[in-house]
Amino acid sequence: MKNNAVALLILLICLFFYNCDKQVGLVEKPSAPQPGACDTITYNKHIQPIFATSCGLSSSGCHSSTGGGGDFTTYAQVKAIGENGKLKARAFDGVPSIMPLGGPKLPQNQLDLIQCWINNNYKQQ
Repeated sequence: MKNNAVALLILLICLFFYNCDKQVGLVEKPSAPQPGACDTITYNKHIQPIFATSCGLSSSGCHSSTGGGGDFTTYAQVKAIGENGKLKARAFDGVPSIMPLGGPKLPQNQLDLIQCWINNNYKQQ
């Protein structure tokens, strides 16, 4: 009787695993960017809206012309911050702290757009 119960338990476990969807919980690896995918990323269309909503240009004033965290109000100022490495250090690496300050890290899709913009020499339009 004990052997039958063990056999039945093993059979039920096997059926359970056999019927499980093997895709559950798996995360797809991001595909490599297509050649030229970053060519269309511009400051005016893609990057400035990210900074406008995430970097305190209007609400907290963190990166406004009156804020103390570096001025993100013009393309030239943001490009300079990108070129000197501070943008990557804060938004990507969290050095000395992750931006936006006090909030969650920017979503990966926004970081990808910023990285494309940087890699493609900071296109404005």
